[in-house]
Amino acid sequence: MPVNTYIAEWNSHIPFPAEIVAMEETTAELTKSITSFNTPLEFIIGFIVIAIFAGFGEELTFRGVLQNQFNSVLKNQHLAIWLSAILF
Repeated sequence: MPVNTYIAEWNSHIPFPAEIVAMEETTAELTKSITSFNTPLEFIIGFIVIAIFAGFGEELTFRGVLQNQFNSVLKNQHLAIWLSAILF
């Protein structure tokens, strides 16, 4: 955490172009609206979409697609597993 805090502080002082700052502000507003839940049903739906679907998509992408592609190209299952893990 100390390293992460240092990097976040350093990042906050980097001068970015106005377009990137505006894009970051828009993204922050979008994130806030997506993660604001007013009812338990909204929370449950949000949890399913954010936690379950995202995890499933990551596993499908990294283990189902990339790992198999690496294995096909490299013909080494262990190296394919390590490469997809490093990219993940």
